[in-house]
Amino acid sequence: MKVLFEYINKIPKKTIPVFCILLIILLGLIDVITGYEVSFSIFYLLPVMIVSWYSQKYYAVILSILSALTWLIADLHAGHIYPHFMIPVWNGIMRLGIYWKKSGLLQESIS
Repeated sequence: MKVLFEYINKIPKKTIPVFCILLIILLGLIDVITGYEVSFSIFYLLPVMIVSWYSQKYYAVILSILSALTWLIADLHAGHIYPHFMIPVWNGIMRLGIYWKKSGLLQESIS
């Protein structure tokens, strides 16, 4: 992890969100390939946290939303069939809450 943080410190601040968007897309593809049986949602936190630490905070909101949507799309494309259409919507909203919390912006808006 130390090597990763040292590398991120060398990247220009404007390219960090782009790098993290590409990372989310890669995670979504891996998520589809591994199928819905394997939970992958925790890994979507990494780009959100990187952006919240090394870039502007509003990018963390955008990446939180993008991570939750990517997880939802990957879950549905992986073949997961739900008995009710609101179940994946609910799961997506819950993941969005987790990603948003980890971005640090939820604490700022409450204070």
